[in-house]
Amino acid sequence: MCIRDRATLAPVFRRELRTCLHIKGGFLDDNISNNGLCDPAMMRVILVRHAETEWNVKNIIQGHSDSALTLRGERQTSALLAAFAESDYRVECVYASPLGRAWQMGQRLAERFYCSLIAEPALKEQAFGQFEGMTTVALLQNNPDAAEALFTLDAEYCPPGGESLSDASQRMIHFLSSLEKKHHHRTICIVSHGQVIQGVLATLKSGSVDDFHRYTQPNASYAVFELINGSCTVLSLSLIHISEPTRLGMISYAVFCLKKKKNNLLHLYTSPNKLPPI
Repeated sequence: MCIRDRATLAPVFRRELRTCLHIKGGFLDDNISNNGLCDPAMMRVILVRHAETEWNVKNIIQGHSDSALTLRGERQTSALLAAFAESDYRVECVYASPLGRAWQMGQRLAERFYCSLIAEPALKEQAFGQFEGMTTVALLQNNPDAAEALFTLDAEYCPPGGESLSDASQRMIHFLSSLEKKHHHRTICIVSHGQVIQGVLATLKSGSVDDFHRYTQPNASYAVFELINGSCTVLSLSLIHISEPTRLGMISYAVFCLKKKKNNLLHLYTSPNKLPPI
């Protein structure tokens, strides 16, 4: 059952935690106006990963395959929408991968921001080819070199029948660059997938996709960056955390809440509980 009302969410334990990816000296707070927008020529991108799926829980490689959201994934989605309700982002359009898990998140975000939703194939996950539907444990056991290359070492590695992370990241970056040139959006929301997001963030942050493994983005979290004349600046990586009461106590979810401070810097509030593995 999907929780849509913020009042039904369990209490969020808040303490200040700033978790940011910095580029060119960090936040561009001198240019941020009251409505959260910067340079008029800038396109702000809110990059969201889909919520948790059944295959995420089972550590099954998804790629261009799909699986249903879990109940936890539904709650992550609701908590993310609640966090956006407390922000002042004015999203003009949501672009989402057409894969079901991302498309569902895109639908909810478009409803939240009262804007259009467009399916974009360039935002699909990296295609893992013959490895899709296989558990990561099985891949490690049967082909440890491929598993290590795919998930930690080699962005140029192409799984049989699939594509490399380098190629997947470039198709997404090319789409964003084309979007900036052809349209005049001020703020857009992009919904995509874990592996390809790692490659995109690594490229934007360091100029190279090679250290992609450092940029894991949990389910239902988001990064915010700018595109200015083709140049990208990463502003922040924002996580969401909620805790839900159960008969056995408290279950923690990967969700953090955003709040805007008077000095216009983005701060994160989180539970003291540790994040679960992604």
